[in-house]
Amino acid sequence: MRCHVASDGRLRARGAGVLSRQLVQAYLATAYQVRLAADPVTLTIGPLAGSVRRWLARRSCRELVVVTAANPVSRPLGRWPNQSRNQALQAWLRRKGWQCLPAAGVPLRPGWEAEESLAIVGMSVDAGAAAGRRFGQNAIVHASILRGVRLILLR
Repeated sequence: MRCHVASDGRLRARGAGVLSRQLVQAYLATAYQVRLAADPVTLTIGPLAGSVRRWLARRSCRELVVVTAANPVSRPLGRWPNQSRNQALQAWLRRKGWQCLPAAGVPLRPGWEAEESLAIVGMSVDAGAAAGRRFGQNAIVHASILRGVRLILLR
């Protein structure tokens, strides 16, 4: 089963998910900062910003994925275990031939800490979902020239 929150903000789902509405709302209330070249670009669920669209087009890419290995199934692990898990994710992605850019999920509301992540340019939603599942994640973010920025729920 795969669910996603579409760029119009509506939940698109097949079957019943296991994530609470509060958890999904927390993911939606997060800015996903990707360090593209010198300046970070912020992705929020919804339409794709023109600056990101142009950046992707210059690289002949149509999409990117933001994924983390930190805090699997939203259970806080602490700084060092999360750092180790993200290093393992990056090594796994590089072995598969992907180039990773540093990223972070930065909450827009108090109560959550920023979560280090990786952005993978050119990665499809299916490949991103596989990476997220492999590292125990509830969701990934997929940005596409055609579909905007979507939260892809994996559970």
